[in-house]
Amino acid sequence: SGSVVNSFGCQNEFTVTLTTPDSLELYADIMHPTCFELSNGSIQPHASGGTPPYVFEPEMDSLINLGSGIHTLSVIDSLGCTAS
Repeated sequence: SGSVVNSFGCQNEFTVTLTTPDSLELYADIMHPTCFELSNGSIQPHASGGTPPYVFEPEMDSLINLGSGIHTLSVIDSLGCTAS
């Protein structure tokens, strides 16, 4: 809080409240490959919280035709906050 005095001597009180966005969270819809040797799985990432817009890594178009295995995703919001 504080106060401001103009050139006429009038004073005005004010209060400032600083807020933060909700925590950035990453979640995904997963379609597993239909057979062991096939590469027809996909991951559709989603984000919430943080400050949109979001950038997903790897890029979303590379998250199709996936085989089984470990795939690592991350999201970055417009302020540079990350979640994996």
